Amino acid sequence: MPKDMQDKEFSLDLQKLRGSLDRIHGKATSSSESSSSLGQQRKQEVETLGCHKDALSMVERIDRMSDDKRADFLRSFRPMFEGLMPQWEEAMQDMLDKAAAQSDDMAGAMA
Repeated sequence: MPKDMQDKEFSLDLQKLRGSLDRIHGKATSSSESSSSLGQQRKQEVETLGCHKDALSMVERIDRMSDDKRADFLRSFRPMFEGLMPQWEEAMQDMLDKAAAQSDDMAGAMA
């Protein structure tokens, strides 16, 4: 994720995401494209979307699956993801609260 986007809330533009996935898939299926060209395309799409590179990679992998394989994968993945998401969000909020408190402490010390 670009450094200037790390502290911003991610907002999904589904049309942009679909376009990015299509461009990556086009590079990946082109036999004349080098792996470095594919990597450059992925990096460009991460910057365009403002997302985390591993998140895009995971979504790309799921998107490339056949319909049957994707359905089977999501049947298991979705409940696991949704079950763990509250714990992950709580841990993330704890980190944000701690960072905010440290920032307030540093601002107070400088005053």
